[in-house]
Amino acid sequence: MKPDEVPNLQARSLLYILSYAQVFLLVLDKTGTIMFANRYASHLAGVELERRHLKEIILLDSWQDTILDTWTSRETPPLMNIRMKNDLPRTLYITVYREDSLYLLFGHMDSEELQYVSKEIIELNKELNSKSRELNIRNAELSRLNALKNQFLGMAAHDLRNPVGIILNYADFLIEDLAGELSSEHLNFLNNIRSAAEDMKQVINDFLDVSIIESGHLTLTITETDPRDLIEDSIGKVIHTAERYGITFHTTIDPTLSNIIVDQHKIKQVLINLIKNAIEYSPKGGVIRISVTLIHDEIQVMVKDEGAGISTERQEVLFQDFSGTKSTKKDGERSVGLGLVISRKIVEAHRGRMYLESEPGTGSTFGFILPASAIATSLLTKDP
Repeated sequence: MKPDEVPNLQARSLLYILSYAQVFLLVLDKTGTIMFANRYASHLAGVELERRHLKEIILLDSWQDTILDTWTSRETPPLMNIRMKNDLPRTLYITVYREDSLYLLFGHMDSEELQYVSKEIIELNKELNSKSRELNIRNAELSRLNALKNQFLGMAAHDLRNPVGIILNYADFLIEDLAGELSSEHLNFLNNIRSAAEDMKQVINDFLDVSIIESGHLTLTITETDPRDLIEDSIGKVIHTAERYGITFHTTIDPTLSNIIVDQHKIKQVLINLIKNAIEYSPKGGVIRISVTLIHDEIQVMVKDEGAGISTERQEVLFQDFSGTKSTKKDGERSVGLGLVISRKIVEAHRGRMYLESEPGTGSTFGFILPASAIATSLLTKDP
């Protein structure tokens, strides 16, 4: 090598170390302030290091002004732990040189440690890929089983509708034609049979709805409709049950809201579910309050009862499949809990959301919110 080539090679080597090499390089003054940091050092720390003090990036319980001289005099490379940009520690083997009032600090990672870490990462990646494959297989199996479950629910519910319908028809026939010939006790038996069959019919219909929704076959027929008609029709479906317990309704419709754009049949199904739920848990002689309000370009529908209320813990699972309510109805029965599940899925299909406000002893407010797209803007009237 020619003598005049040495300075050129030294300059290129220094440029490589400063700009590209994965070597931690700092130049510090005697107080520990960083005067210069190469690109790799700043990248590792995640901040510009110049004019910062070394104690800002190293992990030490306390800074000592003599630590640089201590590191300089060590025969074996000391260890320095620094805080990286992700707040994780990084251990470096360091070499410190002193030149007048400046310190030159080099740091590097242990090659064996790097190999160990790389091997661990490779093994973890293999394990992750294996778990991902297993998860995909299990998800596919769960999807298949869920489809079979929906098919079974649909078939079973469909087959149960006919015998339940026959029970209802014969019960109605006996009640209407033999009412004057039966004792009050026997007539009460028939009414109980009819009521139980009606409850079973509702459960069957709920199972059919769940199987349709979960199979992805739920379709919406969107039309403009008056929310007043929806409320009146929904109350009409349950008015006889409400009157039996002396329950009355108080409705409030936002005067600024005219028509809404929804699937009339499906939203009415949600309302009937919520109103039935309110009747089941309301005390005799109670009042159920129903309101439709326009709030911040959203439609808020609320059904409030005067029942016993629901605990916070129970509210968290109330809208989950087959959760039930664990609340006591007036007749002592336990709810299957499908009505709320179906209601949630119908509302979500309208890009809305269900909500519940309740505390034990203060009643419950079930409701749902429909987005601005459900508002018939051309028919929206506002006070001047």
